[in-house]
Amino acid sequence: MSFLKFLAHAAFVTSNEMDGHSPILHGYSLKSVDYDVVDDITVWLGSSMHDKFLEFLRAEQVGVYAYSVNSHQVVGHAWAIRNVAEETRTVNGYFPLPPHSALIHYCRVDESRQGDGIFGEMLIHLIQQLLRQHVGIQRVYIDAATANRASVKAISRVGFCRIGTLRMLQYRGRYMLISSPFLLSNSRSGLRSWFTKP
Repeated sequence: MSFLKFLAHAAFVTSNEMDGHSPILHGYSLKSVDYDVVDDITVWLGSSMHDKFLEFLRAEQVGVYAYSVNSHQVVGHAWAIRNVAEETRTVNGYFPLPPHSALIHYCRVDESRQGDGIFGEMLIHLIQQLLRQHVGIQRVYIDAATANRASVKAISRVGFCRIGTLRMLQYRGRYMLISSPFLLSNSRSGLRSWFTKP
């Protein structure tokens, strides 16, 4: 998505927040996750996710979810961890998150809805929410399994650029897949330079 299209899209989404419908995804709605909706959202995800989502909210993470307007089913979610500290901290047990940055993680789209553009729209909605609520965020990261070509493609379309490869890592006695971290090439440094290289 080009810089001008992204800004026009951002303005349109912001102006349409009252009804929560995505101007791009017809038939879907994008909303913020808060304590009031966790019970409804986790019906789709299962009871084990209920506690996980509450844990994320207590840790002041930012979350969004997508649902089908026709079937009233939740079809996806995405979360972001913020680091407002003055030093780099390791998040999720492996990712070195610099100060004043956010890492988008824990994203999922229902298999039957993959390919509908939901993932990219959730990322845009989540980034907008992050930057509206947390002015100090200067960079936004996301990582994806290198083998997940569909996610990598959607991540790139939103404006992220690959910045490296996290090799096979051992975490809690298990080995993780090779992952590619991405940096939003339009990371914000105030409102004046949404699209700047780090």
